[in-house]
Amino acid sequence: MMKRRYRQHPTADHLKASKRSEHGYALILVLWSLTLLSLIAAMLISQNRIASRLEANAWHRLQAEVAADAATVRGVLMLYDPETHRAGALYGAAIPFQFEGADVEIAIQDEFGKIDLNAASGDLLRALLVAAAYSPAGADVTANRIVEWRNANGRRPKDVIEQEYRQAGLAYAPRGLPFQSKDELKLVLGVTSEGFEKLVPAITVFSQSGAIDPSKASEIVLRAAPSLSAAAVNNILTARLASASERDDAEASEASDGVIRVPLNGRAFAISVTFQTRGNLHKVETIVRLTGDPNKPYWVLERRNM
Repeated sequence: MMKRRYRQHPTADHLKASKRSEHGYALILVLWSLTLLSLIAAMLISQNRIASRLEANAWHRLQAEVAADAATVRGVLMLYDPETHRAGALYGAAIPFQFEGADVEIAIQDEFGKIDLNAASGDLLRALLVAAAYSPAGADVTANRIVEWRNANGRRPKDVIEQEYRQAGLAYAPRGLPFQSKDELKLVLGVTSEGFEKLVPAITVFSQSGAIDPSKASEIVLRAAPSLSAAAVNNILTARLASASERDDAEASEASDGVIRVPLNGRAFAISVTFQTRGNLHKVETIVRLTGDPNKPYWVLERRNM
């Protein structure tokens, strides 16, 4: 005979324990919900802050671009001012002025005062490297490599040059074509980052001339010029420290009657601008070529943040 089982009813203690357990689960669920909501709120706040910072950065970049554009236009106007040429200020001397309440420095340098990577002789490149603190042996090797980069018909066979680059761990070799920009010099074997920073103010790809104009050259270029002695370089640098009225007329591009004798149209100039926005220092270099066209007086050839 089968025994009949009777269902046991929970006691009061069991009911209390069950309710406590349910309350515990509910409390945990509430806490997890609050934690999740807090995380979502924190993420939203963080995203808003990031968005605000991005918007502020974009605004600051826009301000910097406007300031750089305004300074570039001012630089072009200065090029047509005989006083700029009378002061001999086309070798990169800083000229201060104010724009929208900010202190701005502008420096203008004629690209004829720089050494053209595509037109300079190996000897001139070698002298420049020595002036930039390369050893004579290192300058000789690096100058030859610069010439090999731009010239497919060099002294050494192409496969020998390519092997040299591969042995240095580089996945490229000289193109055998002219430099497109001075930044391309960083790719030449033997040109270090430190060396490039010393060379960059002295080089160009826009003068298209193997000669340099000493009256427009910076100190490092003057010391590399084969036609100038150390005494001549020191005389030029000393004259630049003198007042504009005491400058040698031969160093100016402007005649005594106020007329600029050297034609500007077609020539390239580097206009460097240094200024601060919100405590951030900006330095922008713009290379322009003057056209003589009143509707478009210049072309921007290159712009780089320095």
